[in-house]
Amino acid sequence: MEITAYRLVPKKHVNSAFEGTGARLYGGRWNSPGIAVVYTAESLALCCLEILVHLSSYKVLQEYVYITVHFDSTFVVEAELVDGWNSRPVSSRSQAIGNQWVYDRAFPVLKVPSVIIPEGSNYLLNTAHPDFHKIKTGKPVTITLDPRLKN
Repeated sequence: MEITAYRLVPKKHVNSAFEGTGARLYGGRWNSPGIAVVYTAESLALCCLEILVHLSSYKVLQEYVYITVHFDSTFVVEAELVDGWNSRPVSSRSQAIGNQWVYDRAFPVLKVPSVIIPEGSNYLLNTAHPDFHKIKTGKPVTITLDPRLKN
């Protein structure tokens, strides 16, 4: 079965959207700095929320595009969570889960819960996995948000 996920990036970074540069430079909930992964979400709405929590204004999203991502469900492994996976600030324990997944290279995609909406899922893509090239991406699409959406 094919899974569709979504990636939201600033227009100026569209050509490097699947290199994992931001995650490699700054780290994230599921990876330490120095480790390249690509964060995606199971829906465009969740993808927007995941970005909005880090922005000063929703208007910044007008400078973003979304890209659909398609991969086979056999590419996915679900993360085994540890206590504190959703802590703030980010815990090194949740980063260790993602780091180990990258190093193991057993699956190209790691399914993790969203901290914002734990019932929703995010998918991390391992840029170093030998099957990473089999993950298909769509064309960038400008995102349109309702102007009633406010901080």
